[in-house]
Amino acid sequence: MDYESLSATVARIRAELARIDGENHKYFELKHYRDYEMVSHRLRQERVLELKAELEAMLKRKLIPNKSVQN
Repeated sequence: MDYESLSATVARIRAELARIDGENHKYFELKHYRDYEMVSHRLRQERVLELKAELEAMLKRKLIPNKSVQN
């Protein structure tokens, strides 16, 4: 994976996390939640976990070859 591709992917993930963060702030300001708001919140939680897994996979692909070169 080249630097530009990696940079673009990280930028996309950061933007999505910022959007999710903003939506979560609005959610937690509410005193009472409607069903659709709770479902949306759960979906955002799942998406954050997917993004985390994507970042971890990127790190493994990027770091493992570097570690083998050092040995």
